[in-house]
Amino acid sequence: MDASINRGDAPANLEPPMTTYAYAWDPFREVESMLAGMDRVLDRAWSTAGSTPGINVYADDEAAVITTELPGVQAADVQLQLHDDVLSVSAERKPEAGSGERLASERPALRFSRSISLPFAVDAERVEARLADGVLTVALKRAEADRPRRITVNAN
Repeated sequence: MDASINRGDAPANLEPPMTTYAYAWDPFREVESMLAGMDRVLDRAWSTAGSTPGINVYADDEAAVITTELPGVQAADVQLQLHDDVLSVSAERKPEAGSGERLASERPALRFSRSISLPFAVDAERVEARLADGVLTVALKRAEADRPRRITVNAN
């Protein structure tokens, strides 16, 4: 028996035959498949990691308005604190207590804290906050002493 052949297998010095495909190999299909898999992983990670909700900040000469989405959060579970020109927002969404066996859980408990530097001094007595339909809106009025003043120039 020849030493290069082992019990009917291919000779030891040859590589095994390549796998054949029923379709032509398309590198773009491979990349699309990889990206779709990454999207599924990231979607699952973001939906279950208790990620930080996004915040929008709008400002003009009179006030600043801050909004953030806090679905499932009760007003009593939101804390706002103003120190100097920084607004701190923290909130907690408690886990839902459902009856029966949990079959899916894509809305995890949430603990969130964020500080926003404001573009001007704020009148702390005129801050208004409202939580409606899962959206927190905070209106911060500019302090009178920090408002821009128009100065009239007199001619001689």
